[in-house]
Amino acid sequence: MTLTTRQRAALNAGGIIACQGTLMVMNLLLVPFMIKRMGKDEYGTMLLVRTFITYLPMLTLAVGPAISRYVTHAVGRNDLDEANRYMCTGFVAMLATAVVFMLAGSICALFLPRLIALGTAARASQILLVFLAAATATTYFTNIFTTPLYAKEKLAEINVITLTGDIVRTLTIVLTFIFLAPSLIWFGVAWLVGSLVSNQIAVSVAYRGFPWLKLSLRNVDRTALKSLVSFSAFSTIGTLVWALYYGSANFIIKWLYGPAGLAMITIYSVGACWDPWIRSAIAPLIRIIMPRMTLLSSQDRGEDMRRLIVTAIRYATCLVAPVCVFVSVYATPILALWLGKSLPKPDQALAARTIPIFLLPLIVALGTSPSQAIFVAQARIAAPTIAALIGAILNVVLGTSLCRFAGWGLSGLATGTGLTLAAIAVGFIPYYLRKIAGLSFTDFYIGALARPIALAAVFAGVCLAVLNWRSPHNLIELGLSFAVCGMVYAIGAYLIVLRPHDRDSALSTARSIAARIRSRQPA
Repeated sequence: MTLTTRQRAALNAGGIIACQGTLMVMNLLLVPFMIKRMGKDEYGTMLLVRTFITYLPMLTLAVGPAISRYVTHAVGRNDLDEANRYMCTGFVAMLATAVVFMLAGSICALFLPRLIALGTAARASQILLVFLAAATATTYFTNIFTTPLYAKEKLAEINVITLTGDIVRTLTIVLTFIFLAPSLIWFGVAWLVGSLVSNQIAVSVAYRGFPWLKLSLRNVDRTALKSLVSFSAFSTIGTLVWALYYGSANFIIKWLYGPAGLAMITIYSVGACWDPWIRSAIAPLIRIIMPRMTLLSSQDRGEDMRRLIVTAIRYATCLVAPVCVFVSVYATPILALWLGKSLPKPDQALAARTIPIFLLPLIVALGTSPSQAIFVAQARIAAPTIAALIGAILNVVLGTSLCRFAGWGLSGLATGTGLTLAAIAVGFIPYYLRKIAGLSFTDFYIGALARPIALAAVFAGVCLAVLNWRSPHNLIELGLSFAVCGMVYAIGAYLIVLRPHDRDSALSTARSIAARIRSRQPA
């Protein structure tokens, strides 16, 4: 059965929410489990080794986004021959990338004890790095084989594939830690097993989505390779940006705090993890518009693209704001209930102070991220990538300065990240959207951002009032607090953020559900 655009969007939204919600719960349960069994130092070592993996992609080409873009563009024009050429060319490029990545990971593992002092954990850290490199190389192939789903806007199905691997990975970690040993090596084994499971599922699904797909060297095209490489160059820089934002802090902490650095990395990660967790939970939902935007671009429907991006930014900001605000206001009780005795209270308090610094700027950083859909659809990612790179470099300089010279400690590192992300979101992005898509500043600031930001400020006041009235002492009370605050936010979003036709649609859906419930009740 063929779904309409709205039905497919609804299915994607529901599937992504379910998948990312499940992943979020698993992460929430896994972190205290691992800290308790591994200890702060070994857990910090694991995080530090994983940081190397965030930098290694700089030695390769990030061709995954390029393949998705060009294949989707070809499918939008119903040019299956061109789509096949890009798939075959992309597969060869991805194979070369995976080989280079594995070699880089192995060399890095060989010299790891010389790069950073890890004491008795050096040997296990080397083995862990090799396993993580192999797992990452495997995900490269998973990405290319999920392209048929992406081109058909089946984003919910992509998330199911990823979640399946994450579930296998989590179960492997738990079982090996309980029955064998809570070690770095078993963590690496679990990571590789999860990646292999996702890969096998993706391969089997790819040929069902593209029955005409024929992976052959004969279909490798020089022109297609040139397009993929030129597009991927900026995506590769994007991996450096991600590493500087979310990996550099671990190296800085180890450098500044010396032997105590591994434990401080663990403390910092407890506060910093909410940023990538919320980003990974909500970003896939926001990226629903990416294949749609690419299809609109292939058909030169500029006005529809502008209308879609304003609505997407408005709703994305509205979506991310309540989570960021609530976790920021309730940071202390949330960490106490989440971590229990796995982390001492002073360490929890130190981590809690960094959470609002990360999450409040994330409202605009993640809220404006749908603009990436236009950048990708128009193949205009050079300037956004350079802007993000400048911001990432400033993040390292500012964060290090505030941490070391201003005496702000871990909060200084978080401030560098928060300030630079917010500056890009409200400074560069509206300028570039105006330049390449003709989107006015009025549409961006007033039409897209003003109402959800105002609602977020009111919501913060409501959360503070409820917290001062009664601080939660268990998960039930925390859930009730969120339900009360969330109800207020939902009413506000319905009244001032939703567009009139979406309010009518939501009201009609609610009435339809209520009518179905009443019809099932016995007379």
